[in-house]
Amino acid sequence: MNRGIKILLADRNGNVRTFLKRFFQDEGYEVEDAGSADELLRLIEDDEVFYFLLMDIDLPTMDGINLLGNLKNRIPQIPVVIHSSHTELKGHPDLAYAKDFIEKGEDLALLKERVMELVERELLGR
Repeated sequence: MNRGIKILLADRNGNVRTFLKRFFQDEGYEVEDAGSADELLRLIEDDEVFYFLLMDIDLPTMDGINLLGNLKNRIPQIPVVIHSSHTELKGHPDLAYAKDFIEKGEDLALLKERVMELVERELLGR
């Protein structure tokens, strides 16, 4: 069902990346992952088509707020979901570009549901 739908996943923690990558691959998604802001931007510049970006706001090599501004200028069409334990940033005006903010540790079923909603909206919009 989700074959051909590519997700970009960015998190500094390799264990989190591995877990989420397997989780979404088991759901049929194709997943690319990045461990830093630089790596994320490199993948974006490769002109691959990602249906959405799931990212932690706390990535090495660039402040997450600045990274979001950079992404907004480079790929305004890609939905971004913040997946972070920095709940104090939820609702921060500089994060308004992000479509959603999901706290790390929340139920994986909720994360899966939100991802599926975004993918569905993207598929309908393309």
